[in-house]
Amino acid sequence: MGEKGIKGYKIFQPDWTCRGMKFEVGKVYEEDITPECCKQGIHFCLKLEDCFIYYEFNKQNKVAEVLALGEIDLDSKNSKCSTNKIQIIRELDWQEVMDLLKIERGYKIFPPDWHFYGQAFQVGKIYQEDVLPKYCEKGFHYCLDALDCLDYCNYGEKGDYKFAEVLALGEIDFYALGRKCCTNKIKIIKELNWYDILCLSNIGRQNTGKQNQGNWNTGDYNIGEYNTGNKNYGNWNTGSSNHSNRNVGRFNASNPITNYYNIITGNNTGNYNTGGYNTSDYNIGNWNTANWNVGNHNTGEHNIGNHNTGNYNRGNRNTGDFNTTNDSNGYFNTVEPKLYLFNKPSDWTHKIWIKSKANHILSRIRVTEWIPKQNMTVEEQQNHPECHTIGGYLKQYSFYEACQIWWKTLTNREKTIIQAIPNFDAAIFKEITGIDVKETEI
Repeated sequence: MGEKGIKGYKIFQPDWTCRGMKFEVGKVYEEDITPECCKQGIHFCLKLEDCFIYYEFNKQNKVAEVLALGEIDLDSKNSKCSTNKIQIIRELDWQEVMDLLKIERGYKIFPPDWHFYGQAFQVGKIYQEDVLPKYCEKGFHYCLDALDCLDYCNYGEKGDYKFAEVLALGEIDFYALGRKCCTNKIKIIKELNWYDILCLSNIGRQNTGKQNQGNWNTGDYNIGEYNTGNKNYGNWNTGSSNHSNRNVGRFNASNPITNYYNIITGNNTGNYNTGGYNTSDYNIGNWNTANWNVGNHNTGEHNIGNHNTGNYNRGNRNTGDFNTTNDSNGYFNTVEPKLYLFNKPSDWTHKIWIKSKANHILSRIRVTEWIPKQNMTVEEQQNHPECHTIGGYLKQYSFYEACQIWWKTLTNREKTIIQAIPNFDAAIFKEITGIDVKETEI
């Protein structure tokens, strides 16, 4: 996979230690284990907010952006992960942490007379205490979600208490698990009536759940429309905790997904994937059609690499098994094989071919071409009446036609590069492409 990986966040002690291990920004750390969340491996979270479920909200601690480069195990309860290989990308200063969390604004509930613990509050005023705020101990408390305030009050019927939008202006302590904060300096921005609370809870119409920001939701905490589950950030979801559209499972982050616990990219039809467009299970990567791969476009299993159709390979484009190289069609190989070119062995590997100028020139062959309406003949317009709506049509060539058109566009130098491919054979080239190189002066 090269240096591609899964980005996340990790918190360290002030001396950059975690569980007795010292870390440094820019370095890569690896453990010879199979990662298992909450048991073994190097842990991190995909969401910064979730890190503070496990660490005190203390600006003395170090917060870093990290990149997981190895195997990954995910916690089903939140975005916590464990990996056996991680890179510490960069440190986040505390202001950046606060900007990412967005926890300065929230909601606070008061008794009907606006008195709270013996202190009278008033809309528009700022209140301050000479304390270091500590959740559930000291400071002015508030919630990030309006309805969560109801979990902490007992003032009578819904019309008897006062709701207010507030802004923290001082230091903040954050309880991530309950999304509750406290501060030593707070401003009461405005009072919210019960209709405002309903709008905060359901910003839309025809909702039968609570705290929805859209229309026609029958679940809770949805930001979108036509959701029948909970905590969806999209439309037409029938599951929960989806962050896009038309999902029928849970914990999906893109469209459309039909299974569970898919994150990061989405469009998976399998389970427990941390990439995108996977049609199977337990993949960390994209476009895999088999299981337990760390990489992309694998149709085999247990591969660490890309485009493998075999199993247990640590490399790319292997069609055999247990190889630690690239492009092998055998078993237990560590050396990358050489290519056959024009029916003969060559000194080129697949990697050399991919990077060659000849390959780049050949990749310009096109079997289709978009023809704008203004360039179409009368006959083409008659055969493709859709051109009047879409502005043209997609013309298709046979492979031989496409090769002939391509060859005519090449410079003499480019034609020379093609004929310099190792073992070049004019007869074989003509059989495959229909091009007779002898008819062209180079």
